Amino acid sequence: AEDLLRRGCDALLFDLRSSGQSEGDRVTFATREPNDLLGAYDLLRGMAYRAADIAILGISMGAATTIEAAPQIPGVGALVIDSSFARLRPLLDRELRRNSLPGLFNPAFYLLSPAFGLDSDLRPIEVVRSMPDRAFLFFHGGADVYVPTQDSRDLRRASDNSSSDLVIIASATHV
Repeated sequence: AEDLLRRGCDALLFDLRSSGQSEGDRVTFATREPNDLLGAYDLLRGMAYRAADIAILGISMGAATTIEAAPQIPGVGALVIDSSFARLRPLLDRELRRNSLPGLFNPAFYLLSPAFGLDSDLRPIEVVRSMPDRAFLFFHGGADVYVPTQDSRDLRRASDNSSSDLVIIASATHV
């Protein structure tokens, strides 16, 4: 943000619900968070920013959130996606096994997840695929151990827009 400001750009930084300094007690892994992004977009439009002059940089879950919100903000100038997952279920499978319950509890978690506002089968890759006219700029760290680099490769491959691009930074970790 400091670099953007030095270059004469305006920047709006905010935390998604239940992240950073935002209120809330439940993260929904880009299921409900697109509403937060759309609220920020509406704020900027209300301040007379033209959609084409707005660039959105989404990082990690914010990247998946940006993809999920993209169909509702087609006129935005640029969408920069850093370290997004392509499909939520494989990420949840890995993280649940690593950080909480044994895998035999996963079916119950997935069954109950809608009650907590979570779409455990979220697929940002399908949103990218559904927007052939939209260009995306994808970034990913080659040493990311949280979200596999393959996810960004899959997202880039899902985009039919020849202006979409993927930049992999070999030594970078997650985000």
